[in-house]
Amino acid sequence: LLFGLLAGVFVDRWDRRKTMLVSDLVRVVLALFMIPAFLAASLPAMFVLACLMSTVGTLFGPAKTALIPRLVSKEQLLSANALSQTSQMLATMIGPALAAFTPATAGSGHEWVALLVDSATFLVSAFTFRLILLPSTF
Repeated sequence: LLFGLLAGVFVDRWDRRKTMLVSDLVRVVLALFMIPAFLAASLPAMFVLACLMSTVGTLFGPAKTALIPRLVSKEQLLSANALSQTSQMLATMIGPALAAFTPATAGSGHEWVALLVDSATFLVSAFTFRLILLPSTF
């Protein structure tokens, strides 16, 4: 909440694609650091890491929203924004179900695998944003 109000101000001054890429890479590292914190049952460390992940994540949303108009024509903007919002809502609904499924599948004592999967999703996201080529006409 504290940083989310200011995220747009920073994102407007930074390269949006790089902001999304760095945001995902930082969250990869933080999710991996969450594994030893979880295994040590260090609740304070897990809270700090979760807060940092959330704080870094607040930069991702505004950067994505601001990047879309640079990637599509004016005529496609409404459809692109609708698709972006739809995919965000699907991820919001499906993500927690998959998050619950992962430790159940990994078995007792291996719940940390869910954190490994989480870090992998951020890595895949960062890789896909690395592939984005911005038109030079903007």
